[in-house]
Amino acid sequence: MRGLLVLCAVVVSFLGGGAAANPLVPQVDFRSSAFAGANQQHSVTGAVDGVSFTVSAWRDDGAGGLSAANLWWDGIDGLGIRGGEEDEIDVGEYLVIDFASMIGISHLFFADLFADETSQGQTFSEALRITTDLGYSSIATADLIAGSWGNAANGEAVLVLDKTIPVRRLTLTGSGAFGLQDFALLGFIDPVVSVPLPATGFLFLGGLLGLAGVRRRLAHKAAAARRI
Repeated sequence: MRGLLVLCAVVVSFLGGGAAANPLVPQVDFRSSAFAGANQQHSVTGAVDGVSFTVSAWRDDGAGGLSAANLWWDGIDGLGIRGGEEDEIDVGEYLVIDFASMIGISHLFFADLFADETSQGQTFSEALRITTDLGYSSIATADLIAGSWGNAANGEAVLVLDKTIPVRRLTLTGSGAFGLQDFALLGFIDPVVSVPLPATGFLFLGGLLGLAGVRRRLAHKAAAARRI
């Protein structure tokens, strides 16, 4: 029972939040020369708040799967994927960030995300999709976030998420009818390592408490049987 209480205490402490970071300063800035080794490589590694992560490049293989691609890096736009638009992430290309343990993401920083992109006689707002392994999914369009931070002429913008989302795997891709929905990743903010536990965690905690109740009832029955 003591071990169960310790485990419950760990779960409850895990639910606690942390101090928020300045939303206008990338905690991880992929324009840094520390990530220059990513250029023409499939993946690059880094760390934030003591949590290591790997960024990798992928694209549709035309058969319903994904094939490995190579990253682009420069000191102006950060990370893109070599292919259609060499320094950007296009529709059908996927930039994946895998974290060694669950963290919380609150802001993502982009470049080359333009609200008035023109192609083939049409003007449109570029869009991207963000998904996580824990079920979060959202589409962001440049017309809603462009110019909120950084150099608007470079299409720099910050996507402010509606909450700090827990994540182990974060996937970014272009979103839209055109294959010209492209952007680059400048960086992100990870304000806390202890993030709200997903619903499965609450079910797990409830199961532990339920198990404790069953064990208490069985113990009472056993004690009563010994007294008879």
